[in-house]
Amino acid sequence: MGEDEQQVEEGPHGYRFRDRKGNESLVTIGKVQIMSSTDGVLSSWPPLKDLCLSFSLFKLLRRRFARCVVVEEGSEIGPNMVCILFDSDPEPQRIVSIVADELSFACDFYHSLPVSCSAFWLLVLNILFSLAGTAYCLFIAILMIQHVVSVAQVGPMSSDPFYHQITCVLMCGKNDQTKQFGSILFFMVLSFFFAIVLIFDEAWEIVSYMCSNWTKVTLISYYITKPTWQQSPRMRRLIHRVLQFRCNLLGYWSDRMGQTYIMETNMNKGTIVIIKQLLRLPVQSKQVKIPTKVKAAIVNTLKSQNWRPTDCISSLQHSHIGKSFSWACKGDGTSDVILVWHIATCIFEIRHSTEPSTADSISNKITATYLSQYCAYLLSSASELLPDDKAWSKKSYESAKKIVDPIFRCWNDKPLEYEYMLLLLVEKSRSNMILNKGLTLGKQLVEGIEDEEMGWRVLAGFWSEMILYIAPSNNIDAHRRAIARGGPVLAVVFI
Repeated sequence: MGEDEQQVEEGPHGYRFRDRKGNESLVTIGKVQIMSSTDGVLSSWPPLKDLCLSFSLFKLLRRRFARCVVVEEGSEIGPNMVCILFDSDPEPQRIVSIVADELSFACDFYHSLPVSCSAFWLLVLNILFSLAGTAYCLFIAILMIQHVVSVAQVGPMSSDPFYHQITCVLMCGKNDQTKQFGSILFFMVLSFFFAIVLIFDEAWEIVSYMCSNWTKVTLISYYITKPTWQQSPRMRRLIHRVLQFRCNLLGYWSDRMGQTYIMETNMNKGTIVIIKQLLRLPVQSKQVKIPTKVKAAIVNTLKSQNWRPTDCISSLQHSHIGKSFSWACKGDGTSDVILVWHIATCIFEIRHSTEPSTADSISNKITATYLSQYCAYLLSSASELLPDDKAWSKKSYESAKKIVDPIFRCWNDKPLEYEYMLLLLVEKSRSNMILNKGLTLGKQLVEGIEDEEMGWRVLAGFWSEMILYIAPSNNIDAHRRAIARGGPVLAVVFI
C-alpha cells in the first residue's frame, strides 16, 4: 500500500516509481516479511503473509483489468516469496484460499465500494456513526418497551393523549364531547421492530468492517509505517484484537461450480424445471461444492507446468496411451474440443458406471467428471468466459444437445444399456460432425484402454490442463462481471 503517494516517471514500457527505497510510506511484501519476523503483534497472526500476498496479487489484477502496464525495478522479494510459498507448500487449499481472498478484494473494490477502501479516518468515522445510530435506536426501543409495559400494567387512561391515534372534540355549547379512536400501540410495535432491524443492520455493518480484510490490511499498513503505533501498548493490543476478529458469514467465494451433463438421463418435468424453462434458465445445470480432489488436480497440474499456461495436450503427449487421442484436440475452436471430449467422457462414464477400486482412480474419476461437466456448463450457460465467440459456442452445444435429448429421454428412470445407447447415438449423429467426433473418441477410449484406471487418469489429466488452457481469456470484462457473481472456478484460475 501507499503507491498512490509515490512519484512516478514515464518510460518506454509504461510508468515506474522514481525512488521507492527512500520512501517509508510504501508498504511492500518485503517489509511485511521482515517485520513479521521481529514484531510480536504481526507474528502472532498466522494468516498475515497470505492476506498481504492476496492484496498484492489484487493490485496486479487491477492493472490487468485497467489494461495498464507498470514497470517496477529493484524488488525481487515479492516474486521470490510467491515462488517459495507455492513450491514449498504442497497443500492446494492454501493456494485456493489466497486466490479467494484476492477475489474478495477485487469484488469489494469494483462492485461494493466499501468505506474501508478509502482513507483510514473515513473508516473510523463511519464506524462511529454506526455506533451512534445503534445506540440511538436502542434508546428508542427501550423507551417504547417501557411505555408498552406501563400501559399493560396500569391500563390505558381515557385522558391520555399519547394512547389514542385520533382524538375528536365535538363542541356544542357548554357540553363538549370527546371521541377517541385507534391505539398508538400499533404504531409503537411497528416502530419497535423497525428499530430492532436498524440495530441489527448497523451492528452487522460494524462487524463486517471489523472483520473485513480491507480493514486488516489497512491497519497493518499503518502499523508498519507509524513507529508511534509500534511503541504504543494500547495500539498494539487494539490491532492484535482486530486481527483476531473473524466472521465465517463474510466469506466471499461460494466454493461451488456449475455442472451440466449433455447425456442426462433424469429429465423429470418437475415444478423447478418448469419454472426454469419459463425464466429461460438452464434446466439441466446445477451448482455443487468443489471437491478437494479437483482443486488439488488443478493446482498440481499448474505446478507441473512451472506456473505457466498449458497447451491442453501435454498430459496426452507424455503418456504412451494418451498420444493416440491427441487427434481429438484439433478442431475449429476450443468449444469444439471441449464438446468432443465431454461427449467422450460421458460415454466412458456410462460404460464404467461402477466405482473404481483404488483411491487414485476414484480421485481421477471425480476430477474428470466434475471438470468435464463444468466445461459443459460454461458452453451452455457462461460461454462468454471461453476464448471462442459466445453465440457460436452456445450454438454448438445446443445443436448437439438437441440430437441427444430425445435419445436419453426415453431412458428416463430405466437402466441404461450401453450398446443400444451407442447404436442410437451413432445413427443420430451423422448430421452433426462434433457429436460424431465425440462418439468416435468415446468408443476409442472404451475399446482402446482395457484398464479403467488408466482411462480415468488420461481423462483427468486432459481436463485439468483444459481448464488451465481456457482460463487466460482476453475477455477481461466478462471475468470481472463473473467475479461480481461470486467468482466461478474459471475466474479463480484466470486470476
